[in-house]
Amino acid sequence: MDKREKFEVLTMDQQVDITWKGEFVSSIKVKNYCLLLYLVEDSYYVEVFYNSHKKEIISIKLLDEARLPLYADDISLEALY
Repeated sequence: MDKREKFEVLTMDQQVDITWKGEFVSSIKVKNYCLLLYLVEDSYYVEVFYNSHKKEIISIKLLDEARLPLYADDISLEALY
């Protein structure tokens, strides 16, 4: 079982603990939600779906790579040069 598969079977509380230890990458706002992108264990991306009005985490999911362009506007490439 790889790291991604292990992450998926954890409880939400365990996923939160691991995600907060990761590196915050970017965020986007969609209506009442804030989607937070984290790089976890230097190997996979996780999205945190946060309801900003209720101030609660709705869900945490592994990032579907097709969604990565949603965050592209906020990701700085300066460190690469």
